[in-house]
Amino acid sequence: MEIDTQVLFKKMEEELNLARETSDETERKIHLGALKVLAEVLLTDKTGKKAAVPEDKIWEKMTGTRPPQIQKEKSEKMNFDDGANGESLFDF
Repeated sequence: MEIDTQVLFKKMEEELNLARETSDETERKIHLGALKVLAEVLLTDKTGKKAAVPEDKIWEKMTGTRPPQIQKEKSEKMNFDDGANGESLFDF
């Protein structure tokens, strides 16, 4: 059974509006939980697996900028006079 995405979007809008309008924290969490489930339905492909959404794309949509690039530090092996130069504490 194919679910129309527009129906899901409409239901998501309803749940979001209900979450905004309530002053009860428990009720707000219930509506936000329903919103999360509906979003997961949209993100699930036809085989039942979650569709992979690159985190860079999500960051860009949320902030309008490219995500910061994290540089990996190169680690060099430490050489000791006694010949112990392993990466583990158990390397002798």
